[in-house]
Amino acid sequence: HLFFLERMLGGMPETLDGAPGDFFRTWCQPIVREPGDVCRCLAGAPPAPTWSAYTRAIDKICRSRRAGETRPVLAPAFSLLDCACNLCGAERFFLWLYEAETEAHCLLDGITDLYLQIHRELIRRGLNLVNYLGFPGVYGNDLQMTQLSPALIARFLLPRYARIADECGGLTLALNCADRDIMTRVLAMENVIGCAFDRRLPLAAIRQQLGHKVFVLAHYAYDDALDRPTCRDGLWWNPIVNTYSREIA
Repeated sequence: HLFFLERMLGGMPETLDGAPGDFFRTWCQPIVREPGDVCRCLAGAPPAPTWSAYTRAIDKICRSRRAGETRPVLAPAFSLLDCACNLCGAERFFLWLYEAETEAHCLLDGITDLYLQIHRELIRRGLNLVNYLGFPGVYGNDLQMTQLSPALIARFLLPRYARIADECGGLTLALNCADRDIMTRVLAMENVIGCAFDRRLPLAAIRQQLGHKVFVLAHYAYDDALDRPTCRDGLWWNPIVNTYSREIA
């Protein structure tokens, strides 16, 4: 599922040193360079060869199931802002949030519409979709969220997160924002199942929410050696999720 939405919108991931599957060395060359490119990008999505290859793989999974089996299938992650930044280039898209707001909204709506189209098709094919944490619905994580102000997050991201949560049977969101008002607004969304929190949010503020629908995940025991992307025994450890593990262990 690496750069899943970007591929479905015609993007082509490139990998440094030819190491496929290495997230930290893979990127997409921008294909939306002008506001006028947005409609062209969305009109051709998903590209027929990419969609055909994906649905063939899904059909293979369906055929391999025994009668009555409901083996869960990992739903593609929803990375709305990251996808827009990868398609346009982050600096270009961030400028559009101020200088080409209509086109920015159009691209974000198009990405959301495409994700929902794909999600509905997977459900129609009889798949039992879960996110990578094992919960129903979708996992959302926008690493570029840390670069936006709370006002921009509220205007451009929260309405689409709420739509995904409502139409996909739930959303578990990595909330990469340290603003308490944004946290409260996300948790007020009826179909947001839970959050993984930005460690800049005070732990006391997070604890106030525990016991409702929110959970904090200790992804692994805290290790000072993992303060940067680190390959250990063939597995890449991501410092982004090395959040409150030390405090809540």
